[in-house]
Amino acid sequence: MPNTKAPRGADLAFRVQSLPIAKPRQSRRDAWEPSKAVQAYRFWSDLVRLSAKQACHGPIWGNLYAGPVCLSCEFYFPIPASWSKAKRAKAAAGNVFHTVKPDLDNLMKGIKDPLSGTIWVDDRQVVEYWEPCIKRYGTAEHVGAWVNIWFLE
Repeated sequence: MPNTKAPRGADLAFRVQSLPIAKPRQSRRDAWEPSKAVQAYRFWSDLVRLSAKQACHGPIWGNLYAGPVCLSCEFYFPIPASWSKAKRAKAAAGNVFHTVKPDLDNLMKGIKDPLSGTIWVDDRQVVEYWEPCIKRYGTAEHVGAWVNIWFLE
């Protein structure tokens, strides 16, 4: 099976400068009285769409992409102030992983769903995740999400 990984840079790359929010479970009630988690997620979704639109250039803007897509996301969370100075330094260097909630797969849904109807037609077009897809701790200026998208056709 051939390796589809392109040796080129991403076709679209952008950063969402906000604390990453995972997609929450939603109930019918959230349609008319959204919970705080749903309100935070809707704000996050708007930021993802806005960041993607600002990063768009070339022929894809104005038309939704209908082919297969590869996605890579890096999520950075603030380092807890309660940690020791040594542990904060290790976290800032990337040597401590973010192993608490939210889950990486729910964070990825929080990127894919807002981009449906913005960049691509539907999130089912995401056929592969490329390295890195990670969640880590980062310094205050790194908190947010870095998103890279490759259009395969």
